[in-house]
Amino acid sequence: MSEITPNRNKTERRKFLRLNASVCVEYSIVGKEEVKSDFTHDIGGGGICLIVYENIDENTILELSIHLPDDTKPIKALGRVVWQKAIPSTVLRYDLGIEFIEISPEDRQHISEYVINHINKS
Repeated sequence: MSEITPNRNKTERRKFLRLNASVCVEYSIVGKEEVKSDFTHDIGGGGICLIVYENIDENTILELSIHLPDDTKPIKALGRVVWQKAIPSTVLRYDLGIEFIEISPEDRQHISEYVINHINKS
């Protein structure tokens, strides 16, 4: 289930709308071969919040393959971890705020359209 949650308590600094949605993302740290797969907490044209099992430092650059539902081809991007925080639970997980630093204008537009279409459906 997807939803947009406005934040009324602080000034929104994002240039792009975000959608609370679980989207599969394959990722690897640039320079390392190991590819992992996890899901987003939210997604927008400027970046994603990815939920992972490992603590990845801020400013780490990740290669991303984003699998939007109903798309046959993943969106490829490079992202920089701008923040990370631990999620207390049974198994320690982390939220990573990732800003796209390299993405084609068409792919950024495609993500933005996905977000807007799902917001309009709710």
